[in-house]
Amino acid sequence: MSQITEFHNEIREILKSIAQDAENFEFYKKSTIKTILLPPSSSEHTWVNLAASFPPYMTEAKAFTNTKATNKVIFRMFHSPTCGHFAVFACTDSLDRTGLQFGVWKQNQTECLFADPNRCKAHTLIVAGMPLRMCAYCSAVLVKSSYKCSRCKEKAGVHVRYCGIECQHAHWERHKSFCNKTK
Repeated sequence: MSQITEFHNEIREILKSIAQDAENFEFYKKSTIKTILLPPSSSEHTWVNLAASFPPYMTEAKAFTNTKATNKVIFRMFHSPTCGHFAVFACTDSLDRTGLQFGVWKQNQTECLFADPNRCKAHTLIVAGMPLRMCAYCSAVLVKSSYKCSRCKEKAGVHVRYCGIECQHAHWERHKSFCNKTK
């Protein structure tokens, strides 16, 4: 479990470096990081379907940054047209990112995390995701309190955020397909 703690600390350091001010980082410090562990695989190919692992944030999501990495962790930021922005972080249980890469699975055009079986075969894969404090409509970084879809938060625990009521109204046509399912 100390690897998980160190992994979460590494994620918080990454978020600290990309947060635009102290208030924004305070939000990330308190945010829940959803972590999944995948045992070593004996198969020739190891991959993680991010939409299945982090619904609804990764449903229909597309990367909006290139893959980035520290010495220990690989990460990428995504935007879902219905639920906003989300970041995915990954490493192995030895706190190593070698052999990991993000990509699109060609069969169904789903965003995935791929692990090179030659480098990662004996290791548990640690993957984490968390919502980003960005407007789901205009992508502005939110440094102050933001508007949230109260139905999603109450029914599904999703934090779809907006910089103002105008963006929330403008995004409704896209968001309602997800939001209406949370009844």
